Amino acid sequence: MIRWCTPLVIVLGVLVVASLRLGRHAPRRAVVPETEASSESEKASTRAPDRNEPPHPAWPRRAPPAKRERTALARLRVRVLLAPDRGEPEDLGDLEVDAEDGERFVVAELSPGGHFAFHLPPGRYTLVATSGDLAGMAVGVPARADRELEIDIPLGPAARIAGTARAPADAEIMVKATPAGGTRVVLSQPVEGGAFTLRGLIPGRRYDLTFFGDAIRSATLRSIAAPTDTLEVALTGLPIVRGAIGFLDGACPVDAVSLHGSGISEDDAPSAEVDGACRFELTAPEGASEPTVVATGPGWRLEDSVSLPPQGDPEPICLNPPCRSDQLEPPGQPLIAF
Repeated sequence: MIRWCTPLVIVLGVLVVASLRLGRHAPRRAVVPETEASSESEKASTRAPDRNEPPHPAWPRRAPPAKRERTALARLRVRVLLAPDRGEPEDLGDLEVDAEDGERFVVAELSPGGHFAFHLPPGRYTLVATSGDLAGMAVGVPARADRELEIDIPLGPAARIAGTARAPADAEIMVKATPAGGTRVVLSQPVEGGAFTLRGLIPGRRYDLTFFGDAIRSATLRSIAAPTDTLEVALTGLPIVRGAIGFLDGACPVDAVSLHGSGISEDDAPSAEVDGACRFELTAPEGASEPTVVATGPGWRLEDSVSLPPQGDPEPICLNPPCRSDQLEPPGQPLIAF
């Protein structure tokens, strides 16, 4: 028994020594060193999002196309009524029916059966019917979407606005009429012999009358009711800028004078020559504001602004003062050459 134990102990010792040697030479697992970039990326992927950081950019999404809603129209059927002795509407070749609301203006044509048809955006309209010396009107007609409304307009004698208009130096005058507060011109004609008569107007309707011409200041009379026969209008001419150029000895150094500034086209700037006393007159155009008087001659350029009053002419001005007293005489005085 003792003889078998000794070899067994020797074998076990050899096995233990061999296993220790094998463990000492076993391959080790390679370790990859952690870089700064990889460390930061791992931290960023594991940390909670910062609320103060801007959101990540994303591709913009195309908005769905907006749905266009159908514009519902209102329908109006207008019947023009005539007195029994006037015949039928179809007999009036110049009969016209208009619909207007201050922004829109629509003209209808006579349809079969003596009706006028309108297809309009919803709103409130004034309907006007005219034919020569006949006229009629319906005010505040409610046009509602997707609905049809029938309106009767009786035609009766039209009204007129008449009067006189005076302007200086027999200036040519024109007058135009628009519905009060509107811009559509319903009548425009010359004033002949100082008198005017606007016919074919709607009885009871108010009109703005504007008087204008090449040599007068435009003037507007507001909200004149038809009929009216006693208007008297006094118009004033365009402002005239008068002045002179001061000089000592010899001839006047300036050849021509002109007006420039706001409201004056450079292509149509008023200009004039000076007279023998070195004086000038210039008519300021309609709409001119604070014009500049420019006088030029060989080696000379003089400038001065002038204020235009609402009525009448400005005071004479002196370029290159002092000017002689007889150079700045009141309007109407003869120009004295020297």
